Amino acid sequence: MSDACWASAGGTTGAGMSGYSGSGGYSGYSGAGTSGFSGYSGVGTSGFSGYSGTNGAAGTSGFSGYSSTSGFSGISGYSGNATGVFTNGENVGNAATSATTGTMTVNMTTATITITPTGACTFNASGGTAGQIVTFLITTSGVNSFTLTWGTNFRKTGTLATGTTSARFFAVTFRCASDGITWWEIARTAVQT
Repeated sequence: MSDACWASAGGTTGAGMSGYSGSGGYSGYSGAGTSGFSGYSGVGTSGFSGYSGTNGAAGTSGFSGYSSTSGFSGISGYSGNATGVFTNGENVGNAATSATTGTMTVNMTTATITITPTGACTFNASGGTAGQIVTFLITTSGVNSFTLTWGTNFRKTGTLATGTTSARFFAVTFRCASDGITWWEIARTAVQT
């Protein structure tokens, strides 16, 4: 019987029961996509090293110096003769000057003439044969320097000072000219020990 009928029949009208609340619906799943893969790091391939350059060509060798020519052989000395006097191209003998200081005449007939000066000297030539060679051999003594002069009949480069040191040596060489009188200086050493 419906409520309306019940009420009209004089029954007590009661309150109806509340219906049950419907169950709550399930919450939907959160949608979460799978994370994408990380991309690979891009690393380019290293470039090739450049080739080494070729070696430069070797330089041309320098020219070798020219070989020097051998010097000329010296002139052979004149042969001596038995008499010790210069004739026909020989050079022989030795003699000392007639003095050791002052002006003197020197007989130019031997290959060498020796002197140890004790003062200034002047030499004058006497005699000679064309082509003959005579060398003055001078030895110093003491601590004084003496001037030696070649005077009459000599063609010379100048005087010679003996220096102040004892036991030193000089050589001055002359050759007789074609006139058989004049003597030309052809060599002179520096002081020797």
